[in-house]
Amino acid sequence: MPDFPPADDLQERGWAHAETSKVLRLYDAGYSIYDLEAESGIEIRHVVIQMIRLMFGAQGYLDDENTAPKSGEVYSREDQQLLRSMYLQGGSLSEIAQALGRTMLGAGWKLLSLQIPALSAELRKEYLTGNDG
Repeated sequence: MPDFPPADDLQERGWAHAETSKVLRLYDAGYSIYDLEAESGIEIRHVVIQMIRLMFGAQGYLDDENTAPKSGEVYSREDQQLLRSMYLQGGSLSEIAQALGRTMLGAGWKLLSLQIPALSAELRKEYLTGNDG
């Protein structure tokens, strides 16, 4: 049986530059990812997927629970320490997710909720400077 993602995950939301700028500006100002949903009016899952794509350069299907035995479980203190440590040591989101038994969506979501990654200079230049409204 082929392993395809659920139909609703095949279609990611399209983003206008101004929408992305607003979300990144709020995140950069210290808003939690959950506040980003309320402030932007965009469903949290779409916000997180967009941020994962931009901030971690993640490609492909992000939520393959078939490869994530701990998907949906609460992160232990040890899991959170490993998550932080691997990120700070330059581990890719894919590597971090695999080590934790999580999906890339889950690991990225946790990193963003802990506000660990900062915006890169490239994202700042593209989305936070200029006249995007």
